[in-house]
Amino acid sequence: MHRLPRAARQLILSRLIAIAVTVAMAGLLIGIAQAQQSRQGRPDGAPPEALSACSGKSTGDACQMTIRGKGDSASGQCIDTPDNNVACLPEGAPQPPKS
Repeated sequence: MHRLPRAARQLILSRLIAIAVTVAMAGLLIGIAQAQQSRQGRPDGAPPEALSACSGKSTGDACQMTIRGKGDSASGQCIDTPDNNVACLPEGAPQPPKS
């Protein structure tokens, strides 16, 4: 069997490394794009149900709302949102991030 010269082996190895790096970078970029796309699917701010549950109420007032997609009713408390609205935060739900 004929053995390739050292320069040819180095060239093949460097091209294989370049291909591996390109594939890894493509995978990383696809992951970043998918993460950004999934965030774009979620609107910012409180859901309309939470806003309407506290319409005409003040921060700290009790509220009742229907959970979107489930139809379940939840009790909570009206809170100030980062976007300067008042919305119902169901009991046990995490506090929204501060802006």
